[in-house]
Amino acid sequence: MTESLDDLPIRPVLKSLVNPPVFKPVPPGVRFMQFNECAWPPSPKVTAAIAAAAGQVNRYGDSHWSRLAPVIAARSGVAQDRIVCGNGSAELITLASTAFIEPGRNVVVSTPSFPRLGGASRIAGGAVKAVPVKDDGAHDIEGLLAAVDGDTRLFWLTSPNNPTGADVSAAELAHIVRSLPQHAVLAVDEAYGEFARAAGGIDALEHLKGQTRPWFVMRTFSKAYGMAGLRVGYGFMSSPALAEAFHRVRNTFNLNIVAQAAALAAFEDQDYMWARVRECVAERERLRARVDGLGLRCLKSAGNFLLIELPMDGAAAQAALRQQGIAVSTVKAPGFERHIRVTISGPDDNDAFFAALATLAAPAPRAARA
Repeated sequence: MTESLDDLPIRPVLKSLVNPPVFKPVPPGVRFMQFNECAWPPSPKVTAAIAAAAGQVNRYGDSHWSRLAPVIAARSGVAQDRIVCGNGSAELITLASTAFIEPGRNVVVSTPSFPRLGGASRIAGGAVKAVPVKDDGAHDIEGLLAAVDGDTRLFWLTSPNNPTGADVSAAELAHIVRSLPQHAVLAVDEAYGEFARAAGGIDALEHLKGQTRPWFVMRTFSKAYGMAGLRVGYGFMSSPALAEAFHRVRNTFNLNIVAQAAALAAFEDQDYMWARVRECVAERERLRARVDGLGLRCLKSAGNFLLIELPMDGAAAQAALRQQGIAVSTVKAPGFERHIRVTISGPDDNDAFFAALATLAAPAPRAARA
């Protein structure tokens, strides 16, 4: 008997969703510039902490992160009972959708943006009100606010936005806070926030600390801290009650013992992290200037990646670059069919990418006359 989804007693909404993409392992020798991971390894203190914790994996991780959360609280100035850690910030997105979204409710989000923001809402049975970004990749703040209605429960704001790289200003954030109704939770995703702040971008948490409306700010160890493989995210909540809403829908032991030890070591080595972030930002600007020199449109980015428009289909460009040993990403959103997104890496990788990109940007040779 061949069984399909239609034969299973699953919720009808799941039949309209698609499976996550399957990414095959990258062969040795390919320059992997696809997933916006940190190109540099984590702090040596992190690898030492991992080795020390390896002998304890017969135990579950601390269910309330009693070593990690106090350190985050002390550095941020946010009380420990307003901090929630997750198995990557992706888990926090799922928890938020589980807590606030149900059939008849909706989320407001930019498009293109991180796909999970809308996907988690759909899984919860809610609707997604997607607002296209502006021509320069920036959030359409007025458009986002206009999309809010009486059923909106989450207002997602990614800063910097993946994949366009745009971040929000203090004035824009203040305008959102003033305009957003209380029934819509302001959810700020700062997965790439360290890269923005290193170049003068705002710290959303500092701007929201004194606000009494419901809000939360998410951050991660996957990007600036170089720990994508360990899946550690954390969120600052506007109140203990909001944190409680997350606790009620999360798994008890959601962060494994090795990940917690590694995150603690990473957080305590801020000098290492900021040195890598500054190196990445410098490389980003160097590569962006070179891409501009090719006559290609490259959006200004506050993240660890660049979005580049090409004179060809993005998927074709991705395949052509892969043939030259470089893995990049495409963007699946209307109006971005000719774009690729490249993760900033070290100088050697960035130079190799630029050389390969130049072959795609060059005009096609003229046909010989008869």
